[in-house]
Amino acid sequence: MAEKHRARGEPFSAEFEYFNALKIDPDSIRANFGIGTLYMEMGDTGRAKEVFKKLSEVEAIFEEENKHIFNEFGIELRKATMVDEALANYKKAITISPHDEHLHFNVSRLYYDRKDWDNAMEWIRMALQINPHFTEATRLETLILTGMKGQGITPGPERSPGGEDVGLDLDAGVGKSSPDEAP
Repeated sequence: MAEKHRARGEPFSAEFEYFNALKIDPDSIRANFGIGTLYMEMGDTGRAKEVFKKLSEVEAIFEEENKHIFNEFGIELRKATMVDEALANYKKAITISPHDEHLHFNVSRLYYDRKDWDNAMEWIRMALQINPHFTEATRLETLILTGMKGQGITPGPERSPGGEDVGLDLDAGVGKSSPDEAP
């Protein structure tokens, strides 16, 4: 019910419903995530941080099927420019599922947004090592290389989808895609 209120733009009704759910089960992952995200949407980052901190202490959250929760937290926190908190959530998700290329992509995206080219490149290459055919990651890698080139930074050897070192035309395809178009 709370999600329906959020979808209709009724944040206070949604908050009421989340509170009711949390009275029944204070450790409810879904209700805690929902109210934390609601607080973010309302601009109440202080309360959102409290909820996310509480949620990170719930033991059940560290199970494989809950990795998406940390990823979604990370995305919401990144959008709210709560970078340190976003990074912590992505890294928790990665400890649960270390071979999920999308999680590595999201960490790279966070560093890309900060123009931290070295860390962005490190994480995107991990994503591509897991899945060399991850199209959005290849596009982000090109954007990172372009950012590095623009600041006179020489990256290590580029890799092709097959994994071998290649020379990459840094200007090819730039502007045709952006990280916002990626999942």
